[in-house]
Amino acid sequence: MSRRNERRSSMRFLVMDACHMDFEADHFSAVLDKGTLDALLANDSDEVSALVDCYLSEIARVLRPTGRYLCITLAQQHVLRKLLDFLQGRFFIRVHTAECSSENTSPLPVFIVVATKLSGSVPLLLELGLSSGNARMPTIDSMLTLVHDQQMAALMAQQLRAKKTSEEVRLELAGVGQQRSFALYLVDVEAKHCYAVFLVPSGQESNWLFGTTAGRRALAQQAGFSRLCIVHTLGYSLEEAQSHLASYVLQFAPSTFEGGSIPYLTAGANVTAEERLRTDRLLVEDVHLDQQRLRVLRFLANPAVAQTEVLLLSRKGRWVPDLSQLTSDYLRSMAAAALSLRCHSLLLIGLGGGILPSFLHRFVDVLDVVELEADVADVAEKWFGFPRQSVHLHIGDGVEFLRRRTATWEVVVIDVDGNDEQGLRCPPPPFLSDESLRNMEAIVAPSGLLALNLVCHEPAVERAAFESIRKVFPQAWIKQCPENRVVFSRPVTADLQWMRDKLNSKHWDALLQSIKN
Repeated sequence: MSRRNERRSSMRFLVMDACHMDFEADHFSAVLDKGTLDALLANDSDEVSALVDCYLSEIARVLRPTGRYLCITLAQQHVLRKLLDFLQGRFFIRVHTAECSSENTSPLPVFIVVATKLSGSVPLLLELGLSSGNARMPTIDSMLTLVHDQQMAALMAQQLRAKKTSEEVRLELAGVGQQRSFALYLVDVEAKHCYAVFLVPSGQESNWLFGTTAGRRALAQQAGFSRLCIVHTLGYSLEEAQSHLASYVLQFAPSTFEGGSIPYLTAGANVTAEERLRTDRLLVEDVHLDQQRLRVLRFLANPAVAQTEVLLLSRKGRWVPDLSQLTSDYLRSMAAAALSLRCHSLLLIGLGGGILPSFLHRFVDVLDVVELEADVADVAEKWFGFPRQSVHLHIGDGVEFLRRRTATWEVVVIDVDGNDEQGLRCPPPPFLSDESLRNMEAIVAPSGLLALNLVCHEPAVERAAFESIRKVFPQAWIKQCPENRVVFSRPVTADLQWMRDKLNSKHWDALLQSIKN
C-alpha cells in the first residue's frame, strides 16, 4: 500500500493491533471504521465481546474531544446494540442511511454511525437521520426498531423491484417515538398509471375498503395505479405520515417508475362506509367509493376478511345488489367452469351472501345450496338478493350433508369459510378429511367437476391440503386467483385436458370477461 501511494506523502500505512494502538490519547480528530466492527463481531460470545470492548475503548482513547468516530456498518442488531451500548453517555450519536451507487446490488442498506466524542458524561443523545430531518430517539431499543424497519423495507423492495405481485404484500413499520405505528399494504393491479401512495385516515382502518384484502384491491383498481401502497397511519396525521414514509415508499416503486414525485392520495368525502346490519356474529356495510358502491358481509370472528361483496345499483331511489356481475375473481372462475360444462345440476356448500347461486340460478336447472346457519341465509336473502325460492336450500352441516347424500351433481362447489384453524381459512379441516373427500368424489357425476375454494396462510399448509385432495382426486389442479386458490378436478374417467385447455384458452378468458361484463 505504501508503494501504491508514494505520491501521497502525508499518508502513512502502519501495521498495528487496533485493540492496542501506539498512538497517544486525544490524537485524532476523526476515526473511520469501514466494516471492521462488523468483521470483529462475528458472533456474540464473551470472547468476541471482550475483544470488541478493547477495540472501541482504543477508538475512544485516541479521539480528542469533539472528534468523530465514523462507523460504516450493515447494522445487524447485535452489532448496532453493542456499539450504541458502548457509546451512550460519552458520545453524541447519529445514525444515517448511506446513499449507495446504482452498481450496489446488495439488498441490505448500509448505515453510517457518526459518534461525536463529548468531554464528560451526559444522558443518552441519539438521533436517526431521516430524509425529512433528524429525529431524536428516546432509547436504544427505539433506534434498533427503526433500523430494523429500514432493513426489512430494503429486502422487500428488492423482491418487488423486478416483478408485480399476485398477492398483497404487507409490512409493519415503527413510527418515530412509537411502536408499530404504520402498516403498509402493496397491491398490484392492471391499471393505466404507475405508482401512488394512499394514506388511510386514522380511525378508518377497519372499514372494508381499507381493512380487507378484497377492499384494498378494489381501492387500487378504482384509484387507477398499477401499484398502490396503502398505508394505515394509526395515530399520525397525514402530514406526519407522509414525511416519515417518504424514503420507504420510494423503495417500493415498481421497475416501470421513471422517477419524479409520487402522488399521495387519501380518503375524502367521496369514500364512506355505512353500517347496515350488525349482529353478534356478522356485519353488513355499504361502501361508497366515488361513483361505485358495494355491499359487504363480514363475520365478526374474522372481521378483516370480506366474506361476500356485491356491486350495488340505484333502482327507484334504493340501492340494490347487482346480481348480473361477480366482483371476485375466484367466483368468476367457478362460474365460468360451470358454464363451460353447460351443467344442469349444481351443489354449493357454503352460502355466505349467496352471490354465486344468485348469479348461476338463471343458467342451472337444479341448484342445491347447503348453509350451516339459518340467520346467514336470512341475511343473504334480505341484503344480498339471494333468490331463496329459486333454489333448494338445506340448513345444516356440510360435512354431514356429504355423508348422507346418494344423489349426484354435475358440478360440486365447496366454498366454506372457517376459523383459520392451523393456518387454513377455507375450507375448515373436516372438509379435507379422507372421508369427506371420498364423499365428494361419490356425488360428482362421471362427466362433472369439483371446484373447491382453498385459502391458506402458510405455504406448507396449502401443500398438505392439496396433497390430501390429490389422493382422492388425482387429476386436481390449482387455479391461482389474486386472493384465493381454486382447486378444480374431474373424475378420472372425465376429459381433464379439455378443461385444462379451457383454463388456458382465449375462449376461457372471453367467457370470464363476458361474466364480468
